[in-house]
Amino acid sequence: MLDQLTNLQQQLRFGKYLLAVSLLIVASAVFLWTNTPYDIDDALITYRYADNIATGIGFVYNPGEHILGTSTPLYTLILATLRLLGIPVPLASNVLNFLASIAIVAVTMVLVQQLSGSSITGMLAVSILLVQGSFLRYSMAGMETPLYTLLIVATFFAFINQHTWLSATLAALAALTRLDGLGIVGAVLLACWIQRRRLPLKEMLTVALILAPWVVFAFLYFGSPIPLAMLAKQQHLRASGGSKFWIWDWLFLRPLKAELYLPLFMLCGVVWLLCKRSNFSRWMAIMAWLIAYLVAYTAVAIDFYEWYLVPVYPVLAGFAALGLHGIWTLVSKHWPPVVQVLGSVVGLALVLNPYLWNAYESVRGYKQYLVCVEGTRVLAGAWLRDHTPTNTRVAAGAIGHIGYESKRYIIDTAGLVTPPRILYSSSPDYGVEALWDRASCGPLKQWGTGWPASPQSIAILRCSNVYGTFGNSLVLAEVRLTDWFLAKDGTWQQADHPYLETQWLLQGPRPDRDWTLYMHFMRLDGTLLAQGAHLLGLGADGSILPSSQWEANRRFYDYVPLPKEVRDAKDLEVRLGLWDPVSGEKCAVVAIHAKLDQYGLMIITLPDLKL
Repeated sequence: MLDQLTNLQQQLRFGKYLLAVSLLIVASAVFLWTNTPYDIDDALITYRYADNIATGIGFVYNPGEHILGTSTPLYTLILATLRLLGIPVPLASNVLNFLASIAIVAVTMVLVQQLSGSSITGMLAVSILLVQGSFLRYSMAGMETPLYTLLIVATFFAFINQHTWLSATLAALAALTRLDGLGIVGAVLLACWIQRRRLPLKEMLTVALILAPWVVFAFLYFGSPIPLAMLAKQQHLRASGGSKFWIWDWLFLRPLKAELYLPLFMLCGVVWLLCKRSNFSRWMAIMAWLIAYLVAYTAVAIDFYEWYLVPVYPVLAGFAALGLHGIWTLVSKHWPPVVQVLGSVVGLALVLNPYLWNAYESVRGYKQYLVCVEGTRVLAGAWLRDHTPTNTRVAAGAIGHIGYESKRYIIDTAGLVTPPRILYSSSPDYGVEALWDRASCGPLKQWGTGWPASPQSIAILRCSNVYGTFGNSLVLAEVRLTDWFLAKDGTWQQADHPYLETQWLLQGPRPDRDWTLYMHFMRLDGTLLAQGAHLLGLGADGSILPSSQWEANRRFYDYVPLPKEVRDAKDLEVRLGLWDPVSGEKCAVVAIHAKLDQYGLMIITLPDLKL
């Protein structure tokens, strides 16, 4: 009888082991399925930094500019090292993504098993994790996210096994991978302090020794260890008027609105932990980190990017598994074993089925997006590489693939690698723009993305076309109708009404007077719709920087709110000119034909000048 019981235990243990291995095989297949030929655009920013390091250009995006535009220094250095060993950066990143994603699943399974005392709960947590769309979308997207998430769950695993030195080491490496990793450093040190009732000096010294070299280098090389990308994303959120509570919304509220009820099971798991006080001390560091992570992203108030959600999912999957397991134990404890097994299978299918289809559809759509949109950006970057001189300056808002493929100097209009002082004074030779259901302004090259969710195309525009020279030095370089304007802080912001934007270059001596810009808005039959005049240099906020104060070799922007009677027109002609009200002197007049769409907004083209 004892031998039979032993054999049964061995068979159950082998069955659980086989099931765990099967889950890892399934996870590997899922991660391979999520892969596409193109990575997410932001990953390519890090790729370019890594390539520049490996080729001796330096830890820079544009040669000679010591600007920290990547938010993941450790991942950048790892990719640069692999590049020195002869492994192309994109290949190295995708292999790392794949291995790290599998490791996340394995460590999460063992971590939850140890914390809950149940291998079934560990496997349940992994099953929940593998149907989370956000987690899957960024498993093979080229980002540092899988490595960063792995370091976090590995930190917890080391901590609960009382390897506090190793835990502090992994936490410090997480902070080097991404700045918000400081949260897990704080959580580990706090948990060690509470457990020992004294400062964890060894762990604190370990963290300091790992982080100090980078911090010193960053201050000396970049001027600060704070990535410019973080500051730019804070500006983006302020400009868009979005809510800083987006992380709470996406993790907890949106799933419930979509009838995905795992947040409720997560809450049950937390309650179960609080009731099991003997186990709660082992979860303490994890709870502290989760709270710190959510609060930090709320307080810092940066723009929403979905990959910021990913590190939370292994923890939330663990809580949800605990909640589900606890509920099922209470409900089925008096049922016969066969009924318990069948009921658990049916119950799990009912819980996970909505998530399974949601994850499938979201990943499928995301893969199509990457192929269509990122593939188009690759084409744009390759065209610039093959058709422009090496000293060409390119302005773009999505700079990842375009910058990596083109190998050209990039002016980042989103501000992730180009600070306002450079952006404001930049004079690009070419621009790469996303044209959303608008006619293009005479692009040199244009590609349709094929993305069905929005009729977008990517176009390369020649920014150096000079449309008119006024006097000896003022050049009218661009004219367009737009609802976007360049703010004083160097960020692009959207208004609720259209502007007539004129872009001017000062290519010579500073004007000896303050020129006035006048304009006539006319129908094609010559009927005058509206007219106006103001000192040249009018900002969207109403401030004026007169032309007599302009600096040479800089691009200046003038914004005129489009009169309502003009917005109602379909075709019109805009005549622009400069004059001096004091002397009565006038400069050349430029005639521009504009065709407005139903929204009253469209990038306009300029025909031959009528001077």
